[in-house]
Amino acid sequence: MKKVLSIILAVFCISLLHSYADNDNSNQYKVPITVKGNSFHTGIDRSLEQYADVYQYINTNTIEVEFHGLGEGVIYIIDQNNQVVESVPVWDNQNYATLTAPQNSGTYVLVICCSQYYGEGLFVN
Repeated sequence: MKKVLSIILAVFCISLLHSYADNDNSNQYKVPITVKGNSFHTGIDRSLEQYADVYQYINTNTIEVEFHGLGEGVIYIIDQNNQVVESVPVWDNQNYATLTAPQNSGTYVLVICCSQYYGEGLFVN
């Protein structure tokens, strides 16, 4: 009986430690990238709000962009030498894009250049 109780207690303690490790904010790998943008309103329908939310995921080495109402265009990353290191096209009906983060450390600019929206965000890798 003591062995069974000891095993149950050990499993309970391990599960508590595991859940504490999962909730620890120091393990958070999602970093927001602030994008300063301008909306270009064309046409009659102005009810759509344009936005772009950008996050850098350190653990997967990706940059994810959630957006709405941008129109067609390109999202790209520029390095310190003004060279494009990564780019993805954006289509009218699309609302999500993933870019591979640069391999080298340094300061980069994320540019969203679309028919309805233009924005730039600076980030350090």
